[in-house]
Amino acid sequence: MFPDKANMVRSANALLFILGIAPAVYIIIATEVTFGGRGLASNQDIVPLLFPVLVAVSVGNVGIMVL
Repeated sequence: MFPDKANMVRSANALLFILGIAPAVYIIIATEVTFGGRGLASNQDIVPLLFPVLVAVSVGNVGIMVL
């Protein structure tokens, strides 16, 4: 009738780990693509837009995690 507490704790810890690591991964990828000199295929115009978008996504992710 009641859910398994140990299973719920494992799931919650896994979700917290994913939500904690995702912003760092977004920022690292965006920084490498924007400032590392590497481009995305042949369209270089999207690269300066990619960094603020991924930073905004990571900030939103941190806000959701805190909430």
